[in-house]
Amino acid sequence: MRVHLFNAHRICAISVILILILTSCAIPHLPKHPEGYAQVVSGRFSAQRNQANHINLSQGSFLWLSKPGYTELEIFSPFGQSLARLQVHTASATLLIPGQAPRQHAHAEILLSDVLGFNLPLNHFSDWLQGQPSLYSQADITRDTDGKILTIQQAGWAINYSGQTEQTNIPKQIKLINIGQGLVLRLILNHP
Repeated sequence: MRVHLFNAHRICAISVILILILTSCAIPHLPKHPEGYAQVVSGRFSAQRNQANHINLSQGSFLWLSKPGYTELEIFSPFGQSLARLQVHTASATLLIPGQAPRQHAHAEILLSDVLGFNLPLNHFSDWLQGQPSLYSQADITRDTDGKILTIQQAGWAINYSGQTEQTNIPKQIKLINIGQGLVLRLILNHP
């Protein structure tokens, strides 16, 4: 009986170690602030989409890098494997998916919707990650008593923010809802 208990504890310990190793790979490890980028945001996401009475769920992590004239979005599986990388230049975009030929298009949103299965307005997304409305379209904003933005209604999306610190309006959590697409996208951000 004593040998059996020892083996059970050993199996349990090995299982815990494997889980810790796998989850440590789930979020890409980044330098503090990659050189030359004005905006660096990484984090985890979950997407829930209701289509024809069927709910599709997906989750993973992402890395957003941006500087004038260039934006890059990389999407990772829950285990840290790169699923897709979108590189956006001023006049073109390239979508890189492992094992597939690169795809190019003048509009990044079209390429991204091929991967995600829903439309995400990338020209707004950079501002939304910073907890502010985009200048590209009209927005309705709700603020708390301290003046921090709680919600933005813009471009068919409702963006809800939480976790802003006292020093900044940059959120730690964002919930994006697009009722027309039946989509709820939740982000937990890791700002450097």
